[in-house]
Amino acid sequence: MGPCSRPSSTSHSPRSASSPPRSSAPSTPVDCCDIAELLEWVQRAGSWQTGFVTPDRPRRPRARPRFRAVDLEITVCVKPGFLPSDVRDRVLLRLRGDATTQGFFSVDSFTFGMPLHRLTLEAAIGSVPGVLGVLSIRIAARGFHLPRNLEPVYRVPDNQILRLANDPRTPERGSIKVYTEGGV
Repeated sequence: MGPCSRPSSTSHSPRSASSPPRSSAPSTPVDCCDIAELLEWVQRAGSWQTGFVTPDRPRRPRARPRFRAVDLEITVCVKPGFLPSDVRDRVLLRLRGDATTQGFFSVDSFTFGMPLHRLTLEAAIGSVPGVLGVLSIRIAARGFHLPRNLEPVYRVPDNQILRLANDPRTPERGSIKVYTEGGV
C-alpha cells in the first residue's frame, strides 16, 4: 500500500459521471482521495492514518487544604464628623462581609499560597466612608507567630490558605479587631 489508503492502481482515474452518486460528505480515506483528485490542480491525492494518544495521569489523593488562621489588629483614623463606632462597624463589614456582601476576607478571596498585600488591605479599609487613614496593622498567625507589624507582603506557604472568618463561634479561624482614633 502506498501513501493513499486504497490499493495501489497504475491506471486510476477520477470518478466518471456514470458512477453512482455518493453523499457530499466523504466517509472513508478513499472517498477523500477521489474527491481531492476531482480538483484540476491536484495531480494525485494521498491520505495517512493519524492516531492521537492522550495518557491520563494517575490520580493522586487530593490533599486537604491547610489553613493559616490569622488575627488582625487594625487602628484607623476617623474623619471629623463621623462616629468612630459606625466607622469601626463599616470597616469590619468591608473586611469580613455578610450574607449579601463579599468581604475582603471572604472564603473565595484567597487560594493556596496566595500572599496578603498590605497596600491592598489598606486600600480596602481606606475605601470605607469615614476612614481618614490606616495608622497600623498587626498580624498574628495561630500556631506560627505572635503579633507583629504587617510587612508589605505577608507570604503564605504554597500548601496553605489564608483564613480570617471573624466569627465569635469559631475563634480558631481568625479574628479582626478594629481600633479607632479621632472622629466626631
